Amino acid sequence: MPFVKSCSHDNPDPWGSRLADVDARVFHALRICKPNTPVFPNLRVLAWNPHNFSQPGLNLFLSTNLLEFSSVKACPAMLVALKQKCTRLRKLNIHTDYPLDPDFIPSLSDLVVHLPSLETVHSPVPLTDDAIVHLSMLPNLKELKIPNDAVDFLRAHERNASHPMFSTLVVFDTYAYDLSSVVSLLTMCRPRKLRVLILETESSQACNAERLFIALASCCSHDAFQSICFFIRDLSNHNPFIHPRQNPVTLPPFPAHVLRHLLVFRKLWNLVVDLPFDLDDNVVGQMASSWPGMLQIVVQFPVTEDHPKITLRGLVAIAKHWHQLRRVTLVLKVSARDLASLQRDIEGLQKNNQIGQIVLADAWIDNDVNPAHLSTFLQTLFPKLFYINVDSRRQMPVWNQITSHLQSGRR
Repeated sequence: MPFVKSCSHDNPDPWGSRLADVDARVFHALRICKPNTPVFPNLRVLAWNPHNFSQPGLNLFLSTNLLEFSSVKACPAMLVALKQKCTRLRKLNIHTDYPLDPDFIPSLSDLVVHLPSLETVHSPVPLTDDAIVHLSMLPNLKELKIPNDAVDFLRAHERNASHPMFSTLVVFDTYAYDLSSVVSLLTMCRPRKLRVLILETESSQACNAERLFIALASCCSHDAFQSICFFIRDLSNHNPFIHPRQNPVTLPPFPAHVLRHLLVFRKLWNLVVDLPFDLDDNVVGQMASSWPGMLQIVVQFPVTEDHPKITLRGLVAIAKHWHQLRRVTLVLKVSARDLASLQRDIEGLQKNNQIGQIVLADAWIDNDVNPAHLSTFLQTLFPKLFYINVDSRRQMPVWNQITSHLQSGRR
């Protein structure tokens, strides 16, 4: 089969390539007919996700022409085979959640060291210092997702300070027990092509978040950077397979100026930050006008005894500037006065046709607000809105009424 260039077993390829799915019966026949010869010599993309691992079966698909490899199962023998036969790999994605052999980390690190053509690396385990040094100097490395601490990258820089480090990196996903090390790394490397930063740290490091945001604004291109995900969790019982949002941490609110450092990134479209912020209408308006392409914004808000500072004016600013926004978390105070005074302002406003649900961490409605009028106002801003998810229990019955009006209006 000389013309097959991509192939998967059971699961779709994580990079979205168009794949030919190899049935188990075909797989068995290939092993019998050609036990030691690659049967797809032109294969470029292989997503290897078998129910039962078979090293001889895998060897049928490995050749020097293979450029992209992913697997949800892995063992040292697989990694050795890749090292021997796939010397031109550009994308390596090992995302196993199965128990790993003790030799897995050195085997994977050894494979990485012997691949000078790598552009994307996803590893489920921290790599050795030699692998980090190798990755730091690769000329075309664009995406790096590994659970190494930022200190590991600083050590690599110290060993190769004369070489540019991560100068081509576009996506960086890692952990940090000390945010100061991330700040130092950004300052040393100045990754001007970085677009996406995904970072997890522990709650004790949240106080350094402002330093991180300042470093991003100073070291990353304002025209390139597009996404930041900043997760806070307890890393004392670190498990890379538990998503950070399964272990939320309560922190005191941060002032708005901490978030303002990110306003320079005009192309920001995704902001997910596990930090509570004290925001008002003015700050929300600045954020909306600074990030016109925003698709998702999720920040935390403190629930206090006072009414929220964000009102319908802030919501109008969001609808006015974020036409493609799909997900948002807010706090909201609704008054009859705002509802009446803003009615004219929204009549000719361009609509947001993406949002179907708004999450409110806290909300308050004055007693003189008509729920039906508010639901009409909200659907004018967001025609596809059908649900208001209110986390706090204050005035839950009235918000349930509003949701009922929204849903009845769509029938």
